[in-house]
Amino acid sequence: ERLGSHFSRATTLDIGVASAHLHFGRNSDAIDALRERLRTIRDHGTYVEGEPRVLARLAAALCRVGEFEEARGLVAEAIDRGRELGTAHYEALALMVSARLGLAAFGPGYAATAGRELGDSKTLIERTGARWLLGPIGRIESLVGQVDARAAEIRSGRQP
Repeated sequence: ERLGSHFSRATTLDIGVASAHLHFGRNSDAIDALRERLRTIRDHGTYVEGEPRVLARLAAALCRVGEFEEARGLVAEAIDRGRELGTAHYEALALMVSARLGLAAFGPGYAATAGRELGDSKTLIERTGARWLLGPIGRIESLVGQVDARAAEIRSGRQP
């Protein structure tokens, strides 16, 4: 910060500040930090390769507060930017966020799409070695299974 480095400021806002806010459930503060990080990337052209990551993390934070429409637009942009920039590991992250967001916003009707997005994400992870995403993907896959089971229960007419 004292050096005036836009890269350092942007990294601190994402990795440090936004992560801490998300960890402690301060979603609106995390959203503000991620929006500022995105502005820094775009205004100063610094850490452009990380833009898909910031977009995906911002979409995930917005999902936490129920802002599904804006989150959908951001996650779609994150996927596109990941492909455009050739940052497959961030594209994998964005696909994972898209699956989680779709389940939160649309429920059982999104389970099949979420499964495909998670499969595509796993393929990218295998290609890039971004194994740090496998844990979160496993948790989302279990949600897909729960959503599928609940949808089947609802279709069968059984009461919970």
